[in-house]
Amino acid sequence: MLQSAANWLFGAAIALSLLALVDAKPWPRAPASASYIDQYPSSTTPITLPVRSKSFNIVDYGAVGDNVTVNTAVFNKIVALVAANGDGEIYIPPGIFVSGTFNLTSHVTLRLASGAVLAGSPNFADHEIIPALPSYGRGRETESIFRYSSLVHGENLDDVVITSDNGQGVIDGNGMGWWAAHRASNLTYTRGHLVELMYTTDIMLVNVELRNSPFWTIHPYSSTNVLVSNVTINNPLDSPNTDGCDPDSCNQVVIQNCVFTVGDDCIAVKSGWDNPGIQYGVPTTDVVIRNMTMHTPTSAAIAIGSEMSGGVSNLLAQDIRAFNCSSGIRLKSARGRGGYLRNLTFDGVTLNDVKTALSINDFYGQHESIFYDPLAVPIIDSIFMSNIVGTAITIPGDFQGLFDAKITNVAISNVSLAVVGSGSYTCSYATGTQHAVVPVLCDAFARV
Repeated sequence: MLQSAANWLFGAAIALSLLALVDAKPWPRAPASASYIDQYPSSTTPITLPVRSKSFNIVDYGAVGDNVTVNTAVFNKIVALVAANGDGEIYIPPGIFVSGTFNLTSHVTLRLASGAVLAGSPNFADHEIIPALPSYGRGRETESIFRYSSLVHGENLDDVVITSDNGQGVIDGNGMGWWAAHRASNLTYTRGHLVELMYTTDIMLVNVELRNSPFWTIHPYSSTNVLVSNVTINNPLDSPNTDGCDPDSCNQVVIQNCVFTVGDDCIAVKSGWDNPGIQYGVPTTDVVIRNMTMHTPTSAAIAIGSEMSGGVSNLLAQDIRAFNCSSGIRLKSARGRGGYLRNLTFDGVTLNDVKTALSINDFYGQHESIFYDPLAVPIIDSIFMSNIVGTAITIPGDFQGLFDAKITNVAISNVSLAVVGSGSYTCSYATGTQHAVVPVLCDAFARV
């Protein structure tokens, strides 16, 4: 088990097969420096941010922080100045600065002062409409091939930093109107994320608070070398689909030292949805998640999937604390997804007041199209769960594979779950081993 768990760090060659009518995007270049996994071997390793040659204070270019004026044009102007300079810092001083979508450039730092708020415009028209992701084929919540852009967006970039002074700057998505429109089914396009960086190399989100995201909060997509550290996310617990951080078809990812309070999965590791994801074919691999505190009554602290059609492998999650969650560790997939979940390690997890502690389930549903391929079954193999303690647990575990795609080689050890009531394990088409697991697992998990 230890040897298998150590294999999570390796590189992979990947071929892209993109959908028709979607612009081809290259796999990002290798990181300019060592990967963040190598640079930051511990959650306590000091983080060094790049130094920019020039700082651009948005107020000097006409921005007004009165929580009314829409400053999109100012942000776009400064991004152009940074690009022309070759690098630069966009500095947001104290105040509430409203903006619609703006697109970052390479070698840029978006820095918020203590007391600064970058707020998404409540006017939907201030947010760009962009193509759906190639690995999804359509919007995640509408059938349109278009979607709303994130507030802070970027594509085909290198070296992007988002940070704040002393962690006291805020990016606020003003999601309330978006949530209301979603609940009323009044949106033509899928809601935008709060921060989305696509086809980008060397991404750092460090020491910043994000809140009230319209949809998923942080969405790195098809990107390499991503660091999310000391980030606080505060979305209302009943806000719909406001995931915390969702690395999607990415490699070399570190998420650490964060506190996430959200209305959906705190972390959801993804790699595309059904046939479009299978065709795009870019996995998420080499992921480290450590020293995290998470709260989500409706969803999972850490989820893998359900959109995992490009595959997810080589993930290590350590030192995880989750409370008042629907699920602790949840691997979710479905017939039609294809793809694989392989070599995933969860070690050192503390759960309190969690409905389902551990789950690997192939019956999630929610398909990109009614024409999904029923023969595209997910492969789930080599999953390691160890040193897990839970109190006030309703259901200790749920392990349900498919008759033609069993869940295999699940090793669970040193797990103690204090179950409230009569909750028990559900096991079907799943096999593995157990050692020092309380309550004892199903017979399909051999005692070793």
